[in-house]
Amino acid sequence: MEDQLWKLANSHFEMKAYESAAFYADKLVTISGKSDLNFVYLLASCYLQNKEYPRVTHILEKHNLLHYSIKTQVLAAQALIASKDYQTCIRILSENVQQPDKDINWQFLKHLYMGKAHEARESKQLAAEQYILALKSDPTCIEAFSSLIDKQLLTAEEEIKLIDELDLENEKWLKEFYQAKLKIFSNPGSELQNLQLQSNIDVMLALANQLFSTHKVNQAFELSSKIIREDPYHLGAVPLHCGCMAALGEIGELYNLSHNLVKEYSDSPAAWYAAGVYYYAIKKYEYARKFFVKSYKIDRDYLPAWISYGHTYAAQDQSDQAMRAYRTVSRLFPGCYLANLFMGMEYLRTKNLRIALMSFELAKQVNSADPIVWNEIGVVFYKKGEYIRANEVLQEALKLCEGVITSTAETVMFNYAHTFQKLRNYPKAIELYQKCIQSNSKNASTYTALGLAYYFSNQIQEAVDCFNKALFLKSNDRFTNDLLYIALFECSEDLPMQVEPEFSPEML
Repeated sequence: MEDQLWKLANSHFEMKAYESAAFYADKLVTISGKSDLNFVYLLASCYLQNKEYPRVTHILEKHNLLHYSIKTQVLAAQALIASKDYQTCIRILSENVQQPDKDINWQFLKHLYMGKAHEARESKQLAAEQYILALKSDPTCIEAFSSLIDKQLLTAEEEIKLIDELDLENEKWLKEFYQAKLKIFSNPGSELQNLQLQSNIDVMLALANQLFSTHKVNQAFELSSKIIREDPYHLGAVPLHCGCMAALGEIGELYNLSHNLVKEYSDSPAAWYAAGVYYYAIKKYEYARKFFVKSYKIDRDYLPAWISYGHTYAAQDQSDQAMRAYRTVSRLFPGCYLANLFMGMEYLRTKNLRIALMSFELAKQVNSADPIVWNEIGVVFYKKGEYIRANEVLQEALKLCEGVITSTAETVMFNYAHTFQKLRNYPKAIELYQKCIQSNSKNASTYTALGLAYYFSNQIQEAVDCFNKALFLKSNDRFTNDLLYIALFECSEDLPMQVEPEFSPEML
Protein backbone atom coordinates (compact mmCIF):
# COMPACT_ATOMS: atom_id res chain seq x y z
CA MET A 1 0.00 0.00 0.00
CA GLU A 2 2.90 2.33 0.71
CA ASP A 3 4.12 2.03 -2.87
CA GLN A 4 0.67 2.81 -4.20
CA LEU A 5 0.26 5.86 -1.95
CA TRP A 6 3.77 7.06 -2.84
CA LYS A 7 2.95 6.89 -6.55
CA LEU A 8 -0.38 8.68 -6.07
CA ALA A 9 1.14 11.45 -3.97
CA ASN A 10 4.03 12.01 -6.39
CA SER A 11 1.89 11.90 -9.52
CA HIS A 12 -0.55 14.47 -8.12
CA PHE A 13 2.35 16.64 -6.94
CA GLU A 14 3.90 16.61 -10.41
CA MET A 15 0.53 17.55 -11.90
CA LYS A 16 0.35 20.43 -9.40
CA ALA A 17 -2.74 18.99 -7.74
CA TYR A 18 -1.25 19.80 -4.35
CA GLU A 19 -4.36 19.30 -2.24
CA SER A 20 -4.76 15.74 -3.54
CA ALA A 21 -1.03 15.15 -3.16
CA ALA A 22 -1.19 16.30 0.47
CA PHE A 23 -4.09 13.91 1.13
CA TYR A 24 -2.19 10.86 -0.09
CA ALA A 25 1.11 11.98 1.47
CA ASP A 26 -0.61 12.35 4.86
CA LYS A 27 -1.93 8.78 4.62
CA LEU A 28 1.53 7.63 3.60
CA VAL A 29 3.12 9.19 6.70
CA THR A 30 0.43 7.69 8.92
CA ILE A 31 0.63 4.15 7.50
CA SER A 32 4.42 4.02 7.45
CA GLY A 33 4.43 4.42 11.24
CA LYS A 34 7.85 6.03 11.21
CA SER A 35 9.38 9.42 10.46
CA ASP A 36 10.53 8.62 6.95
CA LEU A 37 12.32 11.68 5.52
CA ASN A 38 10.98 11.31 1.99
CA PHE A 39 7.37 10.89 3.11
CA VAL A 40 7.40 13.79 5.58
CA TYR A 41 9.31 16.02 3.16
CA LEU A 42 6.71 15.38 0.43
CA LEU A 43 3.86 16.19 2.81
CA ALA A 44 5.58 19.39 3.98
CA SER A 45 6.20 20.38 0.35
CA CYS A 46 2.47 19.97 -0.35
CA TYR A 47 1.64 22.21 2.61
CA LEU A 48 4.06 24.80 1.23
CA GLN A 49 2.45 24.78 -2.21
CA ASN A 50 -1.00 25.03 -0.61
CA LYS A 51 0.22 28.11 1.35
CA GLU A 52 -0.34 26.34 4.68
CA TYR A 53 2.92 27.74 5.98
CA PRO A 54 2.63 27.02 9.75
CA ARG A 55 1.94 23.34 8.97
CA VAL A 56 5.28 23.06 7.15
CA THR A 57 7.44 23.76 10.20
CA HIS A 58 5.01 21.92 12.48
CA ILE A 59 5.18 18.63 10.55
CA LEU A 60 8.99 18.82 10.34
CA GLU A 61 9.33 19.53 14.08
CA LYS A 62 6.79 16.85 14.95
CA HIS A 63 8.93 14.21 13.24
CA ASN A 64 12.25 15.70 14.48
CA LEU A 65 13.31 16.46 10.92
CA LEU A 66 13.57 20.24 11.08
CA HIS A 67 17.35 20.14 11.47
CA TYR A 68 17.91 16.76 9.88
CA SER A 69 19.50 18.22 6.76
CA ILE A 70 19.92 21.49 4.88
CA LYS A 71 17.14 20.27 2.59
CA THR A 72 14.60 20.27 5.43
CA GLN A 73 15.90 23.56 6.85
CA VAL A 74 15.49 25.23 3.46
CA LEU A 75 11.92 23.94 3.13
CA ALA A 76 11.09 25.42 6.53
CA ALA A 77 12.83 28.67 5.57
CA GLN A 78 10.69 28.98 2.43
CA ALA A 79 7.54 28.70 4.53
CA LEU A 80 8.78 31.14 7.17
CA ILE A 81 9.76 33.78 4.59
CA ALA A 82 6.36 33.41 2.90
CA SER A 83 4.70 33.98 6.30
CA LYS A 84 7.13 36.90 7.02
CA ASP A 85 8.63 35.27 10.12
CA TYR A 86 12.16 36.35 9.21
CA GLN A 87 13.73 36.11 12.66
CA THR A 88 12.73 32.45 13.06
CA CYS A 89 13.96 31.76 9.54
CA ILE A 90 17.41 33.15 10.37
CA ARG A 91 17.51 31.17 13.63
CA ILE A 92 16.64 27.88 11.93
CA LEU A 93 19.12 28.34 9.10
CA SER A 94 21.87 29.21 11.61
CA GLU A 95 21.57 25.81 13.32
CA ASN A 96 23.81 22.87 12.43
CA VAL A 97 22.25 19.89 10.68
CA GLN A 98 22.30 16.26 11.80
CA GLN A 99 23.02 14.78 8.38
CA PRO A 100 24.84 16.65 5.58
CA ASP A 101 23.37 16.32 2.10
CA LYS A 102 25.77 14.39 -0.10
CA ASP A 103 23.97 14.01 -3.41
CA ILE A 104 22.84 17.61 -4.03
CA ASN A 105 24.47 20.93 -3.13
CA TRP A 106 21.85 22.52 -0.89
CA GLN A 107 24.29 24.90 0.77
CA PHE A 108 23.72 27.71 -1.72
CA LEU A 109 19.98 27.63 -0.97
CA LYS A 110 20.68 27.98 2.73
CA HIS A 111 22.69 31.16 2.05
CA LEU A 112 20.08 32.38 -0.45
CA TYR A 113 17.19 32.21 2.00
CA MET A 114 19.31 33.57 4.82
CA GLY A 115 20.00 36.53 2.54
CA LYS A 116 16.30 36.96 1.75
CA ALA A 117 15.47 37.04 5.46
CA HIS A 118 18.18 39.59 6.25
CA GLU A 119 17.09 41.71 3.30
CA ALA A 120 13.46 41.69 4.46
CA ARG A 121 14.68 42.97 7.85
CA GLU A 122 16.64 45.72 6.01
CA SER A 123 20.00 44.29 7.10
CA LYS A 124 21.41 44.99 3.67
CA GLN A 125 25.05 44.29 4.45
CA LEU A 126 24.28 40.89 5.98
CA ALA A 127 22.00 40.09 3.05
CA ALA A 128 24.74 40.94 0.56
CA GLU A 129 27.21 38.70 2.41
CA GLN A 130 24.81 35.75 2.27
CA TYR A 131 24.02 36.27 -1.43
CA ILE A 132 27.75 36.34 -2.18
CA LEU A 133 28.21 33.07 -0.26
CA ALA A 134 25.30 31.57 -2.21
CA LEU A 135 26.96 32.54 -5.50
CA LYS A 136 30.30 31.16 -4.42
CA SER A 137 28.61 27.89 -3.44
CA ASP A 138 26.82 27.77 -6.78
CA PRO A 139 27.95 30.36 -9.39
CA THR A 140 24.88 29.53 -11.51
CA CYS A 141 22.43 30.74 -8.84
CA ILE A 142 20.86 33.53 -10.89
CA GLU A 143 18.47 34.43 -8.06
CA ALA A 144 21.32 35.39 -5.73
CA PHE A 145 23.05 37.31 -8.51
CA SER A 146 19.87 39.20 -9.40
CA SER A 147 19.27 40.10 -5.76
CA LEU A 148 22.76 41.60 -5.52
CA ILE A 149 22.64 43.49 -8.81
CA ASP A 150 19.00 44.47 -9.28
CA LYS A 151 18.62 45.59 -5.67
CA GLN A 152 21.87 47.56 -5.79
CA LEU A 153 23.60 45.91 -2.82
CA LEU A 154 27.17 46.28 -4.19
CA THR A 155 29.34 49.07 -5.55
CA ALA A 156 30.68 48.85 -9.11
CA GLU A 157 34.11 47.67 -7.89
CA GLU A 158 32.57 45.02 -5.62
CA GLU A 159 30.49 43.72 -8.53
CA ILE A 160 33.55 43.31 -10.76
CA LYS A 161 35.53 41.64 -7.97
CA LEU A 162 32.71 39.16 -7.33
CA ILE A 163 32.43 38.13 -10.99
CA ASP A 164 36.20 37.61 -11.19
CA GLU A 165 36.06 35.28 -8.17
CA LEU A 166 33.30 33.05 -9.54
CA ASP A 167 34.26 29.76 -11.17
CA LEU A 168 32.48 30.02 -14.51
CA GLU A 169 35.04 28.46 -16.83
CA ASN A 170 32.49 25.98 -18.15
CA GLU A 171 29.75 28.61 -18.36
CA LYS A 172 31.36 31.41 -20.34
CA TRP A 173 28.06 32.65 -21.73
CA LEU A 174 26.75 33.03 -18.16
CA LYS A 175 29.82 35.05 -17.14
CA GLU A 176 29.25 37.32 -20.14
CA PHE A 177 25.60 37.70 -19.08
CA TYR A 178 26.64 38.60 -15.53
CA GLN A 179 29.11 41.17 -16.86
CA ALA A 180 26.41 42.73 -19.03
CA LYS A 181 24.31 43.43 -15.92
CA LEU A 182 27.03 45.27 -13.98
CA LYS A 183 27.13 49.02 -13.41
CA ILE A 184 30.32 49.41 -15.46
CA PHE A 185 29.52 48.86 -19.12
CA SER A 186 31.36 46.08 -20.91
CA ASN A 187 30.95 45.03 -24.53
CA PRO A 188 29.04 41.73 -24.87
CA GLY A 189 31.14 38.66 -25.64
CA SER A 190 30.67 36.45 -28.67
CA GLU A 191 28.39 33.92 -26.95
CA LEU A 192 26.17 36.66 -25.54
CA GLN A 193 25.98 38.36 -28.93
CA ASN A 194 24.80 35.06 -30.39
CA LEU A 195 21.98 34.91 -27.84
CA GLN A 196 21.13 38.53 -28.61
CA LEU A 197 20.93 37.81 -32.32
CA GLN A 198 18.49 35.02 -31.51
CA SER A 199 16.35 37.63 -29.68
CA ASN A 200 16.72 36.18 -26.20
CA ILE A 201 14.72 38.55 -24.00
CA ASP A 202 16.89 38.34 -20.86
CA VAL A 203 20.04 39.12 -22.84
CA MET A 204 18.41 42.00 -24.73
CA LEU A 205 17.09 43.44 -21.46
CA ALA A 206 20.52 43.32 -19.80
CA LEU A 207 22.13 45.08 -22.78
CA ALA A 208 19.31 47.64 -23.01
CA ASN A 209 19.70 48.50 -19.31
CA GLN A 210 23.42 49.04 -19.87
CA LEU A 211 22.70 51.37 -22.78
CA PHE A 212 20.13 53.31 -20.77
CA SER A 213 22.43 53.68 -17.76
CA THR A 214 25.07 55.23 -20.02
CA HIS A 215 22.41 57.60 -21.47
CA LYS A 216 22.29 55.93 -24.89
CA VAL A 217 18.52 56.20 -24.80
CA ASN A 218 17.75 55.83 -28.50
CA GLN A 219 19.63 52.52 -28.70
CA ALA A 220 18.08 51.32 -25.43
CA PHE A 221 14.61 52.20 -26.75
CA GLU A 222 15.15 50.10 -29.86
CA LEU A 223 15.95 47.05 -27.74
CA SER A 224 13.20 47.66 -25.16
CA SER A 225 10.63 48.10 -27.96
CA LYS A 226 11.72 44.79 -29.43
CA ILE A 227 11.33 43.13 -26.02
CA ILE A 228 7.83 44.54 -25.56
CA ARG A 229 6.82 43.41 -29.05
CA GLU A 230 8.04 39.90 -28.24
CA ASP A 231 6.48 39.86 -24.77
CA PRO A 232 4.02 42.74 -24.13
CA TYR A 233 3.69 41.85 -20.45
CA HIS A 234 7.34 41.39 -19.50
CA LEU A 235 7.26 43.21 -16.17
CA GLY A 236 11.05 43.27 -15.83
CA ALA A 237 11.31 45.44 -18.95
CA VAL A 238 8.66 47.95 -17.85
CA PRO A 239 10.88 50.44 -15.91
CA LEU A 240 13.41 50.58 -18.73
CA HIS A 241 10.80 50.95 -21.49
CA CYS A 242 8.91 53.62 -19.53
CA GLY A 243 12.13 55.54 -18.90
CA CYS A 244 13.01 55.48 -22.60
CA MET A 245 9.54 56.62 -23.67
CA ALA A 246 9.49 59.44 -21.11
CA ALA A 247 12.96 60.64 -22.20
CA LEU A 248 12.02 60.55 -25.90
CA GLY A 249 8.56 62.07 -25.47
CA GLU A 250 6.61 58.96 -26.57
CA ILE A 251 3.62 59.95 -24.44
CA GLY A 252 0.97 58.09 -26.44
CA GLU A 253 2.80 54.77 -26.26
CA LEU A 254 3.50 55.34 -22.57
CA TYR A 255 -0.22 55.84 -21.90
CA ASN A 256 -1.17 52.67 -23.79
CA LEU A 257 1.42 50.58 -21.96
CA SER A 258 0.43 51.83 -18.51
CA HIS A 259 -3.29 51.39 -19.25
CA ASN A 260 -2.81 47.78 -20.37
CA LEU A 261 -0.58 46.90 -17.43
CA VAL A 262 -2.94 48.32 -14.82
CA LYS A 263 -5.78 46.39 -16.45
CA GLU A 264 -3.92 43.06 -16.55
CA TYR A 265 -1.56 43.29 -13.53
CA SER A 266 -3.26 45.46 -10.93
CA ASP A 267 -1.27 43.77 -8.14
CA SER A 268 2.11 44.44 -9.75
CA PRO A 269 4.35 47.38 -8.78
CA ALA A 270 5.45 47.69 -12.41
CA ALA A 271 1.90 48.48 -13.56
CA TRP A 272 1.40 51.36 -11.14
CA TYR A 273 4.93 52.57 -11.77
CA ALA A 274 4.14 52.84 -15.49
CA ALA A 275 1.02 54.87 -14.67
CA GLY A 276 3.12 57.14 -12.47
CA VAL A 277 5.69 57.70 -15.23
CA TYR A 278 2.92 58.72 -17.62
CA TYR A 279 1.61 61.37 -15.25
CA TYR A 280 5.14 62.52 -14.48
CA ALA A 281 5.82 62.90 -18.21
CA ILE A 282 2.77 65.16 -18.62
CA LYS A 283 3.82 67.10 -15.48
CA LYS A 284 0.90 66.10 -13.27
CA TYR A 285 3.20 65.42 -10.35
CA GLU A 286 0.59 64.93 -7.62
CA TYR A 287 -1.08 62.12 -9.59
CA ALA A 288 2.30 60.62 -10.43
CA ARG A 289 3.28 60.65 -6.77
CA LYS A 290 0.16 58.69 -5.76
CA PHE A 291 0.94 55.96 -8.27
CA PHE A 292 4.60 55.73 -7.25
CA VAL A 293 3.53 55.37 -3.61
CA LYS A 294 1.12 52.60 -4.59
CA SER A 295 3.94 50.90 -6.50
CA TYR A 296 6.46 50.80 -3.65
CA LYS A 297 3.80 49.83 -1.13
CA ILE A 298 3.18 46.68 -3.17
CA ASP A 299 6.93 45.97 -3.22
CA ARG A 300 9.06 47.96 -0.80
CA ASP A 301 12.22 47.03 -2.72
CA TYR A 302 10.98 48.41 -6.05
CA LEU A 303 13.79 50.88 -6.74
CA PRO A 304 12.33 52.73 -9.78
CA ALA A 305 9.25 53.79 -7.77
CA TRP A 306 11.34 55.21 -4.91
CA ILE A 307 13.59 57.22 -7.25
CA SER A 308 10.64 58.57 -9.23
CA TYR A 309 8.77 59.41 -6.03
CA GLY A 310 11.65 61.69 -5.06
CA HIS A 311 11.65 63.23 -8.55
CA THR A 312 8.03 64.34 -8.20
CA TYR A 313 9.02 66.52 -5.22
CA ALA A 314 12.21 67.75 -6.90
CA ALA A 315 10.20 68.82 -9.96
CA GLN A 316 8.11 71.04 -7.69
CA ASP A 317 11.15 72.44 -5.82
CA GLN A 318 10.15 70.67 -2.59
CA SER A 319 13.68 69.81 -1.53
CA ASP A 320 12.97 68.47 1.97
CA GLN A 321 10.54 65.83 0.75
CA ALA A 322 12.73 64.95 -2.22
CA MET A 323 15.75 64.52 0.06
CA ARG A 324 13.73 62.26 2.37
CA ALA A 325 12.88 59.99 -0.54
CA TYR A 326 16.47 59.91 -1.83
CA ARG A 327 17.80 59.11 1.65
CA THR A 328 15.38 56.18 1.81
CA VAL A 329 16.79 54.97 -1.50
CA SER A 330 20.32 55.27 -0.11
CA ARG A 331 19.37 53.16 2.91
CA LEU A 332 17.41 50.49 1.06
CA PHE A 333 19.78 50.25 -1.91
CA PRO A 334 23.33 50.93 -0.65
CA GLY A 335 24.92 50.30 -4.05
CA CYS A 336 22.64 52.77 -5.88
CA TYR A 337 24.75 55.79 -6.83
CA LEU A 338 21.66 57.60 -8.13
CA ALA A 339 20.57 58.39 -4.56
CA ASN A 340 23.76 60.35 -3.90
CA LEU A 341 23.61 61.91 -7.36
CA PHE A 342 20.10 63.27 -6.88
CA MET A 343 20.77 64.35 -3.29
CA GLY A 344 23.77 66.26 -4.61
CA MET A 345 21.57 67.94 -7.21
CA GLU A 346 19.21 69.12 -4.46
CA TYR A 347 22.11 70.44 -2.38
CA LEU A 348 23.44 72.19 -5.48
CA ARG A 349 20.07 73.74 -6.19
CA THR A 350 19.95 75.13 -2.64
CA LYS A 351 23.57 76.38 -3.02
CA ASN A 352 25.07 74.03 -0.41
CA LEU A 353 28.14 73.45 -2.57
CA ARG A 354 30.32 71.62 -0.03
CA ILE A 355 27.73 68.94 0.76
CA ALA A 356 26.76 68.72 -2.91
CA LEU A 357 30.35 67.95 -3.86
CA MET A 358 30.57 65.26 -1.16
CA SER A 359 27.40 63.61 -2.51
CA PHE A 360 28.67 63.67 -6.09
CA GLU A 361 32.02 62.20 -5.03
CA LEU A 362 30.19 59.36 -3.26
CA ALA A 363 28.20 58.73 -6.44
CA LYS A 364 31.42 58.70 -8.46
CA GLN A 365 32.96 56.11 -6.12
CA VAL A 366 30.08 53.75 -6.92
CA ASN A 367 29.90 54.48 -10.66
CA SER A 368 32.67 56.50 -12.27
CA ALA A 369 31.39 55.87 -15.81
CA ASP A 370 28.33 58.15 -15.68
CA PRO A 371 28.94 61.50 -17.45
CA ILE A 372 26.16 63.17 -15.45
CA VAL A 373 28.10 62.58 -12.21
CA TRP A 374 31.21 64.21 -13.69
CA ASN A 375 29.11 67.03 -15.10
CA GLU A 376 27.61 67.85 -11.71
CA ILE A 377 31.04 67.85 -10.06
CA GLY A 378 32.20 70.27 -12.76
CA VAL A 379 29.20 72.52 -12.07
CA VAL A 380 30.10 72.65 -8.37
CA PHE A 381 33.67 73.76 -9.18
CA TYR A 382 32.28 76.32 -11.64
CA LYS A 383 29.99 77.80 -9.01
CA LYS A 384 32.90 77.90 -6.55
CA GLY A 385 34.92 79.91 -9.09
CA GLU A 386 37.47 77.13 -9.66
CA TYR A 387 37.24 77.33 -13.43
CA ILE A 388 40.38 75.36 -14.27
CA ARG A 389 39.26 72.38 -12.16
CA ALA A 390 35.75 72.67 -13.59
CA ASN A 391 37.24 72.62 -17.09
CA GLU A 392 39.25 69.46 -16.37
CA VAL A 393 36.29 67.61 -14.83
CA LEU A 394 33.91 68.58 -17.62
CA GLN A 395 36.46 67.44 -20.18
CA GLU A 396 36.33 63.98 -18.57
CA ALA A 397 32.53 64.12 -18.63
CA LEU A 398 32.56 64.92 -22.33
CA LYS A 399 34.80 61.91 -23.04
CA LEU A 400 32.15 59.68 -21.46
CA CYS A 401 29.41 61.17 -23.66
CA GLU A 402 30.30 59.29 -26.84
CA GLY A 403 27.11 57.84 -28.24
CA VAL A 404 24.85 59.13 -25.44
CA ILE A 405 21.48 60.82 -25.89
CA THR A 406 21.79 64.27 -27.46
CA SER A 407 20.42 66.24 -24.49
CA THR A 408 22.99 64.76 -22.10
CA ALA A 409 25.93 65.44 -24.40
CA GLU A 410 24.57 68.95 -25.07
CA THR A 411 24.33 69.71 -21.34
CA VAL A 412 27.92 68.63 -20.69
CA MET A 413 29.26 70.50 -23.72
CA PHE A 414 27.30 73.65 -22.78
CA ASN A 415 28.81 73.67 -19.30
CA TYR A 416 32.26 72.84 -20.69
CA ALA A 417 32.00 75.89 -22.97
CA HIS A 418 31.16 78.09 -19.96
CA THR A 419 34.50 77.22 -18.38
CA PHE A 420 36.36 78.40 -21.50
CA GLN A 421 34.27 81.57 -21.39
CA LYS A 422 35.41 82.19 -17.81
CA LEU A 423 39.03 81.38 -18.73
CA ARG A 424 38.75 83.95 -21.56
CA ASN A 425 39.39 81.34 -24.24
CA TYR A 426 36.60 82.73 -26.40
CA PRO A 427 37.44 80.92 -29.69
CA LYS A 428 37.14 77.54 -27.95
CA ALA A 429 33.95 78.62 -26.19
CA ILE A 430 32.46 79.74 -29.51
CA GLU A 431 33.37 76.39 -31.11
CA LEU A 432 31.65 74.42 -28.36
CA TYR A 433 28.53 76.61 -28.31
CA GLN A 434 28.20 76.13 -32.07
CA LYS A 435 28.36 72.35 -31.59
CA CYS A 436 25.59 72.62 -29.00
CA ILE A 437 23.45 74.53 -31.53
CA GLN A 438 24.09 71.84 -34.13
CA SER A 439 22.60 69.24 -31.77
CA ASN A 440 19.76 71.49 -30.54
CA SER A 441 18.91 74.69 -32.40
CA LYS A 442 15.94 75.51 -30.13
CA ASN A 443 17.81 76.39 -26.92
CA ALA A 444 17.72 80.15 -26.30
CA SER A 445 20.37 79.99 -23.56
CA THR A 446 22.94 78.60 -26.01
CA TYR A 447 22.43 81.51 -28.39
CA THR A 448 22.75 83.97 -25.50
CA ALA A 449 25.99 82.32 -24.34
CA LEU A 450 27.37 82.27 -27.89
CA GLY A 451 26.44 85.92 -28.35
CA LEU A 452 28.29 86.86 -25.19
CA ALA A 453 31.38 84.95 -26.33
CA TYR A 454 31.27 86.88 -29.62
CA TYR A 455 30.80 90.13 -27.70
CA PHE A 456 33.86 89.56 -25.50
CA SER A 457 35.94 88.64 -28.56
CA ASN A 458 34.88 91.95 -30.22
CA GLN A 459 32.68 90.32 -32.87
CA ILE A 460 29.78 92.62 -32.09
CA GLN A 461 27.64 92.03 -35.18
CA GLU A 462 27.74 88.24 -34.63
CA ALA A 463 26.78 88.86 -31.01
CA VAL A 464 23.76 90.94 -32.07
CA ASP A 465 22.64 88.16 -34.42
CA CYS A 466 22.85 85.56 -31.63
CA PHE A 467 20.97 87.75 -29.13
CA ASN A 468 18.21 88.27 -31.69
CA LYS A 469 17.92 84.52 -32.26
CA ALA A 470 17.76 83.93 -28.51
CA LEU A 471 14.98 86.50 -28.12
CA PHE A 472 13.09 84.94 -31.03
CA LEU A 473 13.05 81.67 -29.05
CA LYS A 474 12.45 83.31 -25.67
CA SER A 475 11.10 86.82 -26.08
CA ASN A 476 10.67 87.55 -22.37
CA ASP A 477 14.34 86.99 -21.44
CA ARG A 478 15.27 90.29 -19.84
CA PHE A 479 18.95 89.43 -19.48
CA THR A 480 19.36 88.72 -23.20
CA ASN A 481 17.37 91.86 -24.02
CA ASP A 482 19.81 93.94 -21.94
CA LEU A 483 22.77 92.32 -23.67
CA LEU A 484 21.26 93.13 -27.07
CA TYR A 485 20.77 96.76 -26.01
CA ILE A 486 24.44 97.01 -25.00
CA ALA A 487 25.67 95.33 -28.19
CA LEU A 488 23.56 97.61 -30.39
CA PHE A 489 25.06 100.66 -28.76
CA GLU A 490 28.50 99.15 -29.31
CA CYS A 491 27.68 98.87 -33.01
CA SER A 492 26.65 102.53 -33.10
CA GLU A 493 29.75 103.50 -31.11
CA ASP A 494 27.50 105.49 -28.81
CA LEU A 495 27.43 103.46 -25.63
CA PRO A 496 25.89 105.73 -22.97
CA MET A 497 27.48 103.93 -20.04
CA GLN A 498 30.19 101.38 -19.30
CA VAL A 499 28.61 98.01 -18.62
CA GLU A 500 30.47 94.77 -18.13
CA PRO A 501 27.81 92.06 -17.95
CA GLU A 502 28.51 88.96 -15.99
CA PHE A 503 26.99 85.99 -17.81
CA SER A 504 26.03 83.12 -15.58
CA PRO A 505 23.06 81.29 -17.05
CA GLU A 506 21.62 78.49 -15.07
CA MET A 507 23.81 75.42 -15.52
CA LEU A 508 21.73 72.59 -16.92
